[in-house]
Amino acid sequence: MTSLRPPAHRVHPRARLMWQLAAGTEVLVLAVALVATGVVADLYDLRWWMPVLLATYAVVRGVVVPTWRFRVHRWEVTPQAAYTQTGWWARERRLAPMSRIQTVDWDQGPLERLLGLANVTITTASAAGALSIGGLDQATAESLVAELTALAGGFARGGGLGWELLAVAVPVAIGVARYLTTRYRILDGRVELRRGLLQRTLRTAQLDRVRTVDVTASLVHRVLGLATVRIGTGAGAEQDLELDGLRAPQAQELREALLARVAHEAHAPDGAEAAAPRAAPTERPVLRLDPGWARYAPFTSAGVVAAAALLGVAI
Repeated sequence: MTSLRPPAHRVHPRARLMWQLAAGTEVLVLAVALVATGVVADLYDLRWWMPVLLATYAVVRGVVVPTWRFRVHRWEVTPQAAYTQTGWWARERRLAPMSRIQTVDWDQGPLERLLGLANVTITTASAAGALSIGGLDQATAESLVAELTALAGGFARGGGLGWELLAVAVPVAIGVARYLTTRYRILDGRVELRRGLLQRTLRTAQLDRVRTVDVTASLVHRVLGLATVRIGTGAGAEQDLELDGLRAPQAQELREALLARVAHEAHAPDGAEAAAPRAAPTERPVLRLDPGWARYAPFTSAGVVAAAALLGVAI
């Protein structure tokens, strides 16, 4: 009987410091809450065992757990599969075959950015969920994302004007930050979406994994002449790539280009000359809108909310 060996690589040593800082923040919050409720607010008598219990918890969370996690957490990538080992009380070893990988995500939280670390999340079609490799050096994480993408592709082929202004300024600032930090590109048989300011995320999907390319536009989008392109990979709606805020003609051109690239990736001949491209099929309407349906609009949830808002303004 053969046993499954542990993965070959440990996480970066700075991951232990990151876990210690996270534990220290948690213990600090508990200590402040203990002092605030027991001493300042005098809600109960502060017993001697409470600080002792907190100190014991701090030692376990800040010293024992990070050391043990560093010894247990491992990872390895081969041309056939991605292999991880995690756990605290119970160890878990998971294998993800390259043929099952749908997307590869790279992200950084504030602590990871401070220490030059990053996390890699591998999404598959498995019901067990994604594989996560945390505590990697940033350069290692970036190279791992590129390696996994190449291997997977190759294998498959209250009130006042101030508050009102703040309520308007905050969404606008969030929208501007989202606009400035969101980028996408299509190259080497894959599509990449990079976004995030504090929590940076790089999501990639192989073109031969793309199942659907949809263009949608809400009422606001239509007024502004914009649209949203949603790229589905079959791994669930949460794993779809969503390109929001594109110009409507650009969104349609991107959809047609993606579908053409997907068709090329899926039907490209091996070693033989490619056949002449076929003419694009003529688009035919699937459903025509009956203007009479507008009479049912007041009975929808959106119509009820709009009527309540108008009533509130009138009152």
